[in-house]
Amino acid sequence: MIQYLNYKTGMRFIFLVVFATALTMTHCKKTEVLDAKPENAATDVKPADASAEIISYAIVTNPNGIALYQTSFDLKSKIDNIPLGGKIIFTTETINSQSEDVSNWAAVTYNGKKGYVYSVNSYTGNDFFSLYPLKVNNDKTNKEEAAYSIIKSPKTHLYLQPNLDSKKVSEVDQFTLVNVVASGTQYDPFISNNIDLEMGGSESVWYEVSFNGKQGFVFNAINYPVIKTVAEDQEKSKILSEKGYFALTSKEPTLYNADTKEAFGKEFKIKVLKENVFLDSTESRLINGEQVYLVYLTDKLSVKQKKKPKKGEDENTPYMAYISAKDGTYFTEEKFTDYTVANTRYKGDMNAISIVRSEFEKHGIFLNFLDFNVRKISSENYPKESYYIASTGVGNAGSEFNGSGGIRSVILKQTDGIYEPISSSIFTSRPIQYKDLDKDGIMEMVVRTPTRGGDEAVIYGLKDGKYISFNSILYKEGFSEIDLKGDKIKTKKWINSEDGKNTKEEIHYFKYDHGNFVEIKK
Repeated sequence: MIQYLNYKTGMRFIFLVVFATALTMTHCKKTEVLDAKPENAATDVKPADASAEIISYAIVTNPNGIALYQTSFDLKSKIDNIPLGGKIIFTTETINSQSEDVSNWAAVTYNGKKGYVYSVNSYTGNDFFSLYPLKVNNDKTNKEEAAYSIIKSPKTHLYLQPNLDSKKVSEVDQFTLVNVVASGTQYDPFISNNIDLEMGGSESVWYEVSFNGKQGFVFNAINYPVIKTVAEDQEKSKILSEKGYFALTSKEPTLYNADTKEAFGKEFKIKVLKENVFLDSTESRLINGEQVYLVYLTDKLSVKQKKKPKKGEDENTPYMAYISAKDGTYFTEEKFTDYTVANTRYKGDMNAISIVRSEFEKHGIFLNFLDFNVRKISSENYPKESYYIASTGVGNAGSEFNGSGGIRSVILKQTDGIYEPISSSIFTSRPIQYKDLDKDGIMEMVVRTPTRGGDEAVIYGLKDGKYISFNSILYKEGFSEIDLKGDKIKTKKWINSEDGKNTKEEIHYFKYDHGNFVEIKK
């Protein structure tokens, strides 16, 4: 019978699974950062020498460098120190070990020397940052080609290494055409709990680029990589791919067909149904010298054909269109937050908004605070501080999850009127259930997260001053399909027969007790 399962072990298991996924991707070829004299005109961009046969590589981002070991699992077998900025190439060697620490080790080569590296923090980019050479498919030839893009941000820095603390090589102008050599995704532990990963949590992407004889790294600053001819069209038409929101001010705006760039006015009736309408926007460009934004049409707009379709004909209502800048105001995600904070319906302590906003925005997440709310989750007689959950919608989607919407929450501790965040971001589209499972005067939370087999319960509780997910404790012990039945946690465990040919499920029940699970009978 399992009595008190250890939380630390369980959380480490989740990390190891994710980290193992990153390390099993392999290899890459060295392409040093340089500032060489351009051999061609300023507008000419040659593809960098990224080798297609190399699957993945990494740049060391630890200021102290990392050790190269001759033997895995032997910290005394150090043969070299790989300095900050050093490039390591992952090999296809599989490290066979039953140790739970195996996923922290990787077989690599550095300057032609074979060895092993150990890093418990590489997934968040603290020791080294993994990159993958990038190619894009040409739809006409169905062949892969070098990837290109344009710089979308007004002020972009070219970094020597994929690290915001790295040296800035130069600034890159908006709309500059670049060859995209490689990319790498860096998750933030604040937003990358298991729910965020299930539901498409936020991410930060570094791109290795080359242009005009220069090569380095840019951070979240380019359009989606495409073939060169398409990127050149983006450069010419000043097409920027950037998520934002368009606030309509016109009752009957002019919409342009996203395919033909012609106005819908002759065929469709366009009317705003609600005041203060916000529409998602992912792109801006010039049409006949006019600034327009690509918007997704929703039930907040009436878009109907002027003529009723003939019998048997479909009513082809467009689902996206370009809208003129003169018919409203465009907000980036950051500026949209400014607007919604100023117009929030929340009438409580505004300090809570300030804390939550700063906590999210330092991780690059800009929220819609129109529906911001704070709920107390500790009782009046709780012997210590007061605890609250602060929640608000992502973008303008409110509480309905549509791929980018949903509710993002943070647990706050209040001491003498001062709020302090004590949880990672909780991102869900489902209502949160609050229940004091161990009767200690502070609520535990049950969050439903979608899985392939249906919704699964994720239980959050207070342990060592932080609100954390306890599911990994049960996962580590082989339990799954976690659900709450009254005050009991119901789980399943699959048991293999002695010959290994058959499996059967066992139902287990646990009682939650101050950050631990105690197995009980039904």
